[in-house]
Amino acid sequence: MVSKSYFLQIIIRISLISLTCLGVSLVFHDSFFGTSILIAFLILQTVFLISYINQVNKKIAFFFEALKNDDFSLNFPEYSSGSILDNLTKNINAFNRKIERIHAENSAQENYYKTLLNQANIGIFTVNEEGTILFKNSKLKELLNYSSLNNIRQIKSLNEYLFHFIDTSKNSNKTLIEFTNERETVQLIVKIAPFKSFTNTIKLITVQDIKQELDKNKTDSWMRLIKVMTHEIMNSVAPITSIADSLLRYYEPTNTSPIQNFSETEQTNISKGLNVIKTQSKNLLRFVDSYRSYISVPLPEKSIFKVHTLLVEVHNLMLPEANKKGVSFSVTSTPTELELFADRQQINQVLINLVQNSIQALKTNNTIPCKITIEAGIHSSNKKFIRVTDNGPGVPEEFIDDIFVPFFTTKEQGTGIGLSLSKQIMHLHDGNILLHSKENDGTSFTLLF
Repeated sequence: MVSKSYFLQIIIRISLISLTCLGVSLVFHDSFFGTSILIAFLILQTVFLISYINQVNKKIAFFFEALKNDDFSLNFPEYSSGSILDNLTKNINAFNRKIERIHAENSAQENYYKTLLNQANIGIFTVNEEGTILFKNSKLKELLNYSSLNNIRQIKSLNEYLFHFIDTSKNSNKTLIEFTNERETVQLIVKIAPFKSFTNTIKLITVQDIKQELDKNKTDSWMRLIKVMTHEIMNSVAPITSIADSLLRYYEPTNTSPIQNFSETEQTNISKGLNVIKTQSKNLLRFVDSYRSYISVPLPEKSIFKVHTLLVEVHNLMLPEANKKGVSFSVTSTPTELELFADRQQINQVLINLVQNSIQALKTNNTIPCKITIEAGIHSSNKKFIRVTDNGPGVPEEFIDDIFVPFFTTKEQGTGIGLSLSKQIMHLHDGNILLHSKENDGTSFTLLF
């Protein structure tokens, strides 16, 4: 509607100018006075047209100049004449208010996200292709102990490896570095995630201090270990103390009877008490010996061997025990020529322990046939693996977190050393052992290399 009205105004004014020119040409030779008036009228019409167009152009130019400078204070006076200029003024003012509102909302949202990022417990900053730091949160300043970071070249004076990693990484990447500032030495995981902005590539970089988390996990592990050790030692020592107190009563100063004059019952009690002390002392020694074997695992003597050959050896060794309990036992390797570079004897020890645990966990009075399988292959992450699976009752959920804690066991005769020893062996191989278990739905242990 506005553009149509504006177009009509221009047509009318140009038409008047054209008619004036025609009139000048008709009366030019007949009347000097008439010609002068028409020429003056022609000049006046031209000035009015230029002025009219300039009014529109000035307002539009002022509006776009204000937009370019993010100036939303521009506000043209509005009148109610209904003219094209008044309509244009109202539309420019309305559009300017809308842009101002969007800008304010974007600023508020930006402040909201900045506040969130500043509350994060990890350091976050963004870097453009020139190395300029566009944003950094307060946690980053705390981790690096550097408040005025503006360019990644400043990081070079703090840690040259960190600078090189950030500067050269083109794709998503992460690394672990040990960083020493004026206060302490921290272990940092640095992750880089590049993304495209409107003009260039921006690197989003996160820096996380894992030392505190590792210390917390280490403390939790030691607390669980101490709890289990205390339980085991108290179970062995308490009966020894109690029996020793009972036996000492026979030798109190008030009891003047020589030992040969003790009654048969008294002698039997002494014999039983000494047997209890002997048994509990052996249990305590066995526990301490298990602890000694756990902390003195030798470093792996690695060699290349075929996994399938190892699995067949474990199968032949454990098959009689599995058959005795009515458990079917099978092994597979894909590919058959799969090889490992590891300590064959230690991996053999881990597999025997896992198979033994599965045999003991299976209940052969079930209607479903009990079975154990060992499979080897290459994981989707391109890591080689060996997995021991059974269809037994599974590990209760409340024990999942403690299953690898040394000396923790759910078996009456168990030492609680097998799984923790297996995990330590895998760690010495720079690998891991993973548990997947659901109550009443079987258990699988995966060795990842």
